[in-house]
Amino acid sequence: MKTKLIITLLLLVGELSYAQLFQQDFSSSTSVNSYVHATSPTANQLNSISNFGNAPSTITNNALRFSKKGASSAFFVRTTPMAAVAPDFVKFQFKIKISEPVTLDNYTNCNAALYLGDGTDVGFSDPTQVTAPVAASIHTKLDIKLVIAAGSAKFAVNGKEYSGEQIITLFINNTGDTIPKHYTTPGGYKATVAKDKFDIWIGNDLVINEGSATTATANINKFKFILPSCAPNAIIDIDNIEIREDAAESSALWLSTVKYQVPSSEIYLGSPSILKLTNGDILVTHDYFGAKGYRDAQGRSNRTSVYKSADNGQTWSHLTDLSDAYWANLFEHKGAVYLLGTTSANGSIAIRKSTDGGLTWTQPISATTGLLFNEGTSGAAPRYHGAPTPIAKAGGRLYRAFENVEDLTAAGFRGYRTFVISIDENDDLLDATKWTKSNELTFNGTWDPPGSAGTTGWIEGNAVVGTDGNILNMLRVNSTPFFGRSALQAVSNNGQTIGFNASSDFINFPGGSCKFVVRKDPVTHIYWAMLNDNTNGVESNQRNVLALYASSDLRNWYHAKRLIEDNQGYTATESIALTGFQYPDWQFDGNDIIYLSRTAYGDGVPRAHDSNYITFGRVENYMDYIPDILLETLPLKGLEFSGKRSQNIIELKWKNNLKQVSSFNVYKLDQNQSFKLLKTIEAGAEEDYRFIDYYPIADTNIYKLGSIDKNGKLTEEITSVDFRKSPVGLRAVKLTDGKTISVFMDASEAYSGTLMVSDMQGRLLYKKQMNIQQGSNTLDVSAFPVNSLLLVTWIGQEGRKSIILP
Repeated sequence: MKTKLIITLLLLVGELSYAQLFQQDFSSSTSVNSYVHATSPTANQLNSISNFGNAPSTITNNALRFSKKGASSAFFVRTTPMAAVAPDFVKFQFKIKISEPVTLDNYTNCNAALYLGDGTDVGFSDPTQVTAPVAASIHTKLDIKLVIAAGSAKFAVNGKEYSGEQIITLFINNTGDTIPKHYTTPGGYKATVAKDKFDIWIGNDLVINEGSATTATANINKFKFILPSCAPNAIIDIDNIEIREDAAESSALWLSTVKYQVPSSEIYLGSPSILKLTNGDILVTHDYFGAKGYRDAQGRSNRTSVYKSADNGQTWSHLTDLSDAYWANLFEHKGAVYLLGTTSANGSIAIRKSTDGGLTWTQPISATTGLLFNEGTSGAAPRYHGAPTPIAKAGGRLYRAFENVEDLTAAGFRGYRTFVISIDENDDLLDATKWTKSNELTFNGTWDPPGSAGTTGWIEGNAVVGTDGNILNMLRVNSTPFFGRSALQAVSNNGQTIGFNASSDFINFPGGSCKFVVRKDPVTHIYWAMLNDNTNGVESNQRNVLALYASSDLRNWYHAKRLIEDNQGYTATESIALTGFQYPDWQFDGNDIIYLSRTAYGDGVPRAHDSNYITFGRVENYMDYIPDILLETLPLKGLEFSGKRSQNIIELKWKNNLKQVSSFNVYKLDQNQSFKLLKTIEAGAEEDYRFIDYYPIADTNIYKLGSIDKNGKLTEEITSVDFRKSPVGLRAVKLTDGKTISVFMDASEAYSGTLMVSDMQGRLLYKKQMNIQQGSNTLDVSAFPVNSLLLVTWIGQEGRKSIILP
């Protein structure tokens, strides 16, 4: 289902790759013969335009007109292929107008038709014949019914009638690719069309959705329009024929598709997990659910698939399928990859190990091979439940959260009990005896806000290291009609007990009623959460918006960036009902975040929950999105950051007089005006710190020192070291008007060059080519704010000089 509402989004549109195959607007000549050549047409000519006595053709008002007034046919055809290689995704668009003829008749039995295909039969090879192509040569056929009466002239497509001039647009997918193709509709929003299907629009109306190809194996390199003699008399104007290949677009919402499943299969894709391996490959797993999904002997979903990307997520290869693996998360430990989850929906807890990058896996068939905690017998509890949530490490132990569906009679999630399992990081992870399972905690219905449905429960917890270094289980609290809550359960250091205080351990957390993933940034010590943001303020289970939030303490969360928002043109209600970017999993990847979404999108999706995609995305330079409220500049005297040249190296020094700093990040400005991390240095009890840059550039080297205190607050200080003497001395000061700086240049002789001022994000604020005289030179640079750090640079033939203006 697609609707006609146009939504404007602040999203990057996927890269388009259009190639025009044919374009004709009948404006260059009033002679029909100008637009045809029987044997060697140009790129924009037809092979034939008919001109029969009772249906003559003319160029009228810059359009091709057929004036049918009796038992005659009319047609135009392109029998010469439009491209050397037949296109596999085509946008075919033209204008049509039906007018009342001079003479009415009673013909109603035949329709006009547009054929797209390829073949050597008469219909697509002989430009003199009106004959329709045979079915084997037709990929797509559009029937146009003429509805003519006294004082009325209309046409109908798929039962919908139109009058006046209309634009008809066909999007035809002949790629054979199992992943549907994206395109921009005439109304400006996004849609998809599956392989061997076509969508037809009249204006902004979708009149045929996922029409089936007549012959899927036929190419789409020729076209023919026929108005048969048995159709009603009418005047038909055709104009602005435009055909483009590769009209398919990359999705504006994600970078690549790991897996697509056609919704009509009633098999859906769930539980994505992602891992960037130390060798640079990206490993992904997901499982399946749905009425016709893969199941064990007890009818429980139990299959997981494994994929790998060796090109940073651009393409994916399927590695293997695993039976008796479900709700599992990937992690790397001591050179091996592990997959920890359950054997099926509400089955046993089990772990697998791979030593070849995810291609082959151990089988958890016993307590020594990864079968960790057994389900109850004959369907009795424990029935283990989980989701791909993180493994956390603290105090030499690994932790992961699960639930036990203890009471099947309880409504909703009321019968779910939470717990964590843990193990010493040096033990054999496949040995069940080495794992510890904590006590279980049950949700108490008295904790519900007044007016809650009696279905609230807590599930899909995230093991995360708290600000004090101890493990917390941060849980999804699924409640109706309320949302925006999470629960923090304290985990003991040995993993044996968990505790919860209802008066203090419920926190406000956006999107807390849906599965989320929280991880702690080892660089900034800020916590990041990827979640479904409740933007409409009403629907507790809204999943059509995916966002990043950040926190320094796990209790106060701030919006950082919206990642995905539905762009299909649905109404708000329809979008929430039919679109889901849900169950995200993500990892840090250098300066970026890579992530997966269990995505319900496009035609045929029965509801937002029933996802037909596993999609991959990337957040570049995620630290750029740290909310301002989490940034705090400490006094300059607290760090005393400086640098100096020493022979062929630069030595950076600083003091930690503030003592609350937990680590330092040393950055260097590169040629693209971006600060790149050189090293992270843990802070200790000492006061003096140093870092050596063994590879300075022959220019001004600019460094930034970022400090992270124990509350996750950031401090950034900048220093510069000149590694090449320049005959031009450069100084600058900020004036008190808040928008002007004075630049002083002392030159040993006259020079010409360029003065530039930019901010620390590399944005050029000022540039001027100028001459400076021998001696002192002064220039006031104004008309931009100077209440932040600025980089002032002089570039001349004699060299380059840069300074930081604090």
